[in-house]
Amino acid sequence: MDITIISKRYAAAFFSLAKEQNQLEQAYQDMLLVAEIVKNNKNLSTLLKSPIIPLNKKLRIISAVFENQISKTSLRFLELVLRKERAFLIQSIAESFVEQYQEFKNIVTVNLVTAVPLNSETKNEILKKLSTATHKTINLAEKVQPEIIGGFILNFNHHYFDASLRRQIDLLRKDFKKNPYIREY
Repeated sequence: MDITIISKRYAAAFFSLAKEQNQLEQAYQDMLLVAEIVKNNKNLSTLLKSPIIPLNKKLRIISAVFENQISKTSLRFLELVLRKERAFLIQSIAESFVEQYQEFKNIVTVNLVTAVPLNSETKNEILKKLSTATHKTINLAEKVQPEIIGGFILNFNHHYFDASLRRQIDLLRKDFKKNPYIREY
């Protein structure tokens, strides 16, 4: 079975449980933390993916890492995932949970890349326009990349809009290479 499907099913089951127990907000915060920690800690990620490390050692490590940081329900869910031999999916399950939560709460994450940091007025205008266009609450993730020279790159919900100067220059360069005025014999 596909890893994405399995991750979504585990996430959906935990989402239902958290919603039933009125712990949805806490579970969301917990899964954000779990996804971030596993993603940023290569040793933990490698440990979870390793078939050589025994289950009881993985359980102890997960408990030690997350015991004081996440709710008991979330910790028990992670232990269940480990016992079902799906430890290698923990990051994917946590990310799927976050996606399901955001869909449920009508939130969309928008990645915005600019050449320079935006001032608050421009940022608020962008948020307002995106919110109006999508009819959703916007979670803006900003990134500054001076190499785009100017303009911006917007990415959300499988939509990609590149209005950067770097792209415009690349398009012009490509057009100039095609010079239709020179005959090729």
